[in-house]
Amino acid sequence: MHPEAEIKMERRLRCFAVGAGAVAAAIGVVCLLAWLSGAMTYRGLSSLTIKTNASLCLILCGTALMQAVPADPSPLLRWTARCFAAICLVVGGLTVMEYLPGWELAIDQLLAVEPPGAVGVVSPNRMGPPAAVSFILGGIAILFLLHTPRPLVRQSQWIGIILCLIALLGLLGYIYGTGTFHGVSSYTSVAWPTAIAIAFLGAGLLCARPKEGLMVSITSADAGGVAIRRLLAAAILVPIALGWLHLQGESHGLYGRISGTSFLVITWIVIFSWLVHQTAKRLFRADEAKRSALTALQRTQALLLEAERLSHTGAWEWDLTSDIWTFSDEWQRLHGTRDRSLCPDELVSIAHPEDRPAIRSAFDALRGGVSPYEMEHRIVRQDTGEVRTVKASGQYLRDRSGRVVKIYGFVQDITEQKRAEDELRKSEARLSTALDNLREGVVIATEGGEVFYWNPSGWMMHGFASPEEGRRHLAEFEQIFQLSLADGRY
Repeated sequence: MHPEAEIKMERRLRCFAVGAGAVAAAIGVVCLLAWLSGAMTYRGLSSLTIKTNASLCLILCGTALMQAVPADPSPLLRWTARCFAAICLVVGGLTVMEYLPGWELAIDQLLAVEPPGAVGVVSPNRMGPPAAVSFILGGIAILFLLHTPRPLVRQSQWIGIILCLIALLGLLGYIYGTGTFHGVSSYTSVAWPTAIAIAFLGAGLLCARPKEGLMVSITSADAGGVAIRRLLAAAILVPIALGWLHLQGESHGLYGRISGTSFLVITWIVIFSWLVHQTAKRLFRADEAKRSALTALQRTQALLLEAERLSHTGAWEWDLTSDIWTFSDEWQRLHGTRDRSLCPDELVSIAHPEDRPAIRSAFDALRGGVSPYEMEHRIVRQDTGEVRTVKASGQYLRDRSGRVVKIYGFVQDITEQKRAEDELRKSEARLSTALDNLREGVVIATEGGEVFYWNPSGWMMHGFASPEEGRRHLAEFEQIFQLSLADGRY
């Protein structure tokens, strides 16, 4: 997966977590307003309804989840989210205590009153144990996300999975229409709006930190992550759909319990096998593409190493996060060291003492993102102590926030080039001295007649008192010289 795709996936999952919290809070707001307006006062006598304390906890828990999604929330958001999560935890805990014999805390009818005889509850307007336990766990999970100095992400995600299972347990009863899960007794009932909201809260807790904890394997770019993403939704939704079809066929007399169960198992085997085959085929294609890319990369690296060797150029990289330098093989050979990683101080110590201040200044400018650099300096080989001259250049890389995170560059050994230039300058100086001391006049010009050297004897032979006077008449002389060349008489 391309890094850009990973960033987009992380952003989308975080947005989903915020949206999940908003959905749960919205369900709580709608239901609480219905209770306060009296629209749900008597509805519980004929059907299972979400209770007022459950609605309030959904509002608080959903809002707290939205505030906890940012990796570094502001102190105000952090404090507010913790308060909301703690309230959910306390309300859920007190409700669970009310199910113990002899405990009646009178907290169920504080916001709205429900008449006796409501369906699926022990006491009027009291949320069921599944909802109460869910709000206890949800409050704890959000506090885990906001834990400092290091959030307890994995523990929070495990709680998110438990919440999803509790919600699924309630929703399956409504999907299959059996009442087995949500109405078997007053201690296992959960209203369908509550179950949906709890499912969103659980999924939001899982997606709040998509690059940490249990979600790392799901969002990873490797083959395992691809397989999980392709199979996870099917592993959840297909059994639910097949179970519904199985019950529908059985209820309509299409087959008996044993034959229906056999048909269900065979169908699931076929579908799951097809999904596994398709996933394996996609992974195989991805693996082939990866092998081709790796082969091409290896060829490119081999060419790069050969080019470095022939041009006497080494590459280096500075990771500012770890403050560690990494160098290519040719860089090590040029500097006479075998250390693949050096700290900045160790690197500067390789340079010639007189050049170290300039190198430090260049590195400081790079680290601050001021400007790239290109300079020549001397180094002292670590194996032989020989002084060499190199040409170095550096460039920096910023992240999305504009912070400099990496610096890289190249170093080329130009010692022989410098020696050749010195020898050429010395040779030119010797030739110039010899020509200056000749009694004969010497003029050196291009084929086009442009004079670029005239020794002192030449100036005097043409009647000039000094070289300075001759230079003032150089243009006239060049014209005469060009005419003479054209006639072949000079």
